[in-house]
Amino acid sequence: MKLFQKKSYQFETLLDQQELDQRLNTNLKNSTNLVSSYTGKPFTGYKEGNIYRIVSSTPGFGAISVCELNLTLEKNSIRALFRVNNGFKVLFFFWLIGASCGLGILLVSIDIWMTRLLFIFIVFPICVFLFLKMIGLFERVSREFLIRKLEKYLDLKPMS
Repeated sequence: MKLFQKKSYQFETLLDQQELDQRLNTNLKNSTNLVSSYTGKPFTGYKEGNIYRIVSSTPGFGAISVCELNLTLEKNSIRALFRVNNGFKVLFFFWLIGASCGLGILLVSIDIWMTRLLFIFIVFPICVFLFLKMIGLFERVSREFLIRKLEKYLDLKPMS
């Protein structure tokens, strides 16, 4: 199982490549920092060749999932690759390392062996499971929010 998975989507469009590029440029706040901020535009990101790397500009929803949108049209469809933002990967690992160190210090400082076994076999696996579910939930919500914005502002339709 990979911790931070990438998801790929195909979108159908009736627009040509220039019009799609123009719509993205008008709805994009150019910034190499993929961080959500209050702007009048729905997306924050940058263009690198034919690939746009964008996040939603709405704070609280879109910065976890980064969309790499490839604007090379293939049979009226474009490809979007969603991945977890690198800043959030670092934050999640710091949280996991901090929780592990805290649990280790707690287990070393208590002399009762039964309490240690309780933490090792019950509490720690539950914490790891909840941590992995939290990453998946936040990334899924962020990805779905970004897909809805792509559909709204670029007239894209997901292909089944």
